[in-house]
Amino acid sequence: ELENEYMRRASAYVDALPDTKKGTPQLIKVVSHKMRVTYKPLTSMDVKEKDAIKARFAFAIANYLNKTLRKGPTECTVSSIKQKLEDVDGDFLRLCAILVEEKHMSLETLDDVTGLLKALLDILPKAELIIVPDMLGSKPVLEDPVDSMKTWPTQEKRDSIAAPRTCILKGVSAVTSINQLQALVWGGRLESISLPEPGSSNALVKFLTADGCKKYHADTVNGVEVGGDKKSAVVFVELADGPNSTNDVIQGCIDNGMTRCVRAIGKVDCTNTQLMELAKGESQVNKREVDCIKHGKNARGHDYIEFRFANIYHALSFRRELMDNEDWEHCNIGYAPDPCELATGVRYKD
Repeated sequence: ELENEYMRRASAYVDALPDTKKGTPQLIKVVSHKMRVTYKPLTSMDVKEKDAIKARFAFAIANYLNKTLRKGPTECTVSSIKQKLEDVDGDFLRLCAILVEEKHMSLETLDDVTGLLKALLDILPKAELIIVPDMLGSKPVLEDPVDSMKTWPTQEKRDSIAAPRTCILKGVSAVTSINQLQALVWGGRLESISLPEPGSSNALVKFLTADGCKKYHADTVNGVEVGGDKKSAVVFVELADGPNSTNDVIQGCIDNGMTRCVRAIGKVDCTNTQLMELAKGESQVNKREVDCIKHGKNARGHDYIEFRFANIYHALSFRRELMDNEDWEHCNIGYAPDPCELATGVRYKD
């Protein structure tokens, strides 16, 4: 179960990668989405159409493994591939993990994976293919730039360098919820926020950018004054030791305005209990941690429901699940501003 949860997270990370317009990452996004939709129990696809595409997937995979790669100890039958696809609910990354474990594929390079992706795209009806032209509009996404490389490229200079993005809030033992804790934070979007561990009174707040962390730390040089029932208390803020690197997922969130807050615009008939269960997810190993759920109306008077999470990765995962949920297909699902970015100080209602 833990392994499956990691693979589900990996799928969410792939979806969050910025659109490169070309290359293997885009291929993975296209194929992963099509396979997930095909194997999802409740979709608008016709049953016969779904079964036909499943059969094509199984045949293409078996044909590629047996006739092109020929690495496995034994040949893969179409029926065995069909069963594997059902077992992983059409998750491409989990399927690859199984094929590598059974020694049908190798991950020493991405050649085996890229070949499999192209084989899968080749069997889809032309109307199903999602072709994304490159910047010149003349070549489809199926052309991997690695195919035409003659020399290894020089290393590109990274736009962002590792810098501190984490603050420690000291003396917050009285804070009992993520919602109370985030009310003490401002300055920028958050990557994650966590309550003190048992026996500790220190909480951690990780900003999406180093600038957000720097601003908050500068604003709280004398601490954060928190009002109580009888008297106020002061929470002290320190920078955590060491810089925090920024991976591709986080950089994609920064560049594309993603936040830990997912907003669904549209009328939904669900109780707050049902919404909370949906937000937390079904996984018993790693449930999503919810800050709060807000109801409201946008500028045009349309109803919305906003799901705020303690971790931006949970927001990415939840949005992907919500977009694949037939009950929510009428909603416009996107990201809402992080209240910690909009705020300029302590607040108890946002």
